[in-house]
Amino acid sequence: MLNLVQNFIITLGLLIGSLIVAARSTQRPDHGSRDFVLFITYLTQVIVLPFSDYSDIDLLKLYGPLNQLGYIYRSVNQSLVDTERLLALLNEPTEVNDKPDAPDLLVSDGKIEFGVLILA
Repeated sequence: MLNLVQNFIITLGLLIGSLIVAARSTQRPDHGSRDFVLFITYLTQVIVLPFSDYSDIDLLKLYGPLNQLGYIYRSVNQSLVDTERLLALLNEPTEVNDKPDAPDLLVSDGKIEFGVLILA
């Protein structure tokens, strides 16, 4: 849901900004399409390079936090899904169980020795 709202805000901002620049370009024919190309290049720099040297750009104050918020939301959501899957795995019944009166396994040396081992 957050990604949808984030994309809607960005798209709406691009649409309104493009319409304003296009309207201003028609009022000043001496500039022609120069302002529109400058605006699109400006937005490309803001969206593609959100944390570069363009820290004083006004649109960065909107796009940067929205991108960060979307990233954090997706990370937290994926972590919760992974945790849920892990808990479901831990709740699976075991196939091999100890006998009720089985003693604890005491490991003193930590070595494994095989007497007769045949691999086929």
